[in-house]
Amino acid sequence: LRLQIEQQHPVKAGPRQRLLQVLACSALGPGLDGVLLFDLEPEMVAPVTDAFARVLGLRSGRPVRRAMLGSVTGDDELWLRPTLRHEGAGMNFSLAPGPLVDTDPEASTLVVVPDLVRLSLPGMRAAVQLLGADVAAVERSGFRARWRPRARWLAACRESEVGRLSPHLLDRFPIRLNAAGLEPDHLLDLLDRPRQSHGPNGSRTPPDPPDLRPQHGEHHTLDDSGRREQPYAPARTELAPHPTPSPAHQDPRTDSPG
Repeated sequence: LRLQIEQQHPVKAGPRQRLLQVLACSALGPGLDGVLLFDLEPEMVAPVTDAFARVLGLRSGRPVRRAMLGSVTGDDELWLRPTLRHEGAGMNFSLAPGPLVDTDPEASTLVVVPDLVRLSLPGMRAAVQLLGADVAAVERSGFRARWRPRARWLAACRESEVGRLSPHLLDRFPIRLNAAGLEPDHLLDLLDRPRQSHGPNGSRTPPDPPDLRPQHGEHHTLDDSGRREQPYAPARTELAPHPTPSPAHQDPRTDSPG
């Protein structure tokens, strides 16, 4: 993917800049679909979700639908969505794709997990199944779907509790950042700020974020199966030290989430 990024004077990155950098990396990287934030305050989940949705919208040019997963999320809520339609004098009941069935080409999906440690077992299994997968399929109650996962996942947990996560689940989040001390004020300023090289008092201001939309004339190469070839295989990216989960502290329910 070719991007035209204007080179400006380097500015020391603060917490907001680092956060937007990792969100942009996830939006652009074909194998960086899981972002895990350590020690993110609960009141920051909504502002960070808004920022990630804004970045994804800039990248794809499509609306971003959001799915929130928690401790009581069940299988049926993940994969199926019942719908009712008026047909004449009666009602028709049918099953539609759920929030994790990413088959809508006109929208991007952002899955949000405010507390990964306390995510329900069906939610953990879904994360292991979808994150980093080339293809996904579901067959439930007569409903069938097959798709290539494109959703981005944003999860948070306390760094002191990371040892309770299964290594299989933790490995699905290649981008990890310590978000302690992040404040909600002006979080989206860097996305809205007009381009300028100096502030009112002559001080330098951080550069504008890059234009994440595909450039005119951009093309992708297809492999023999008709899928887009990826220009590289990204390595696991970690932007902050984190403890490695110890087998002695694993949550028994997550030993085999898949």
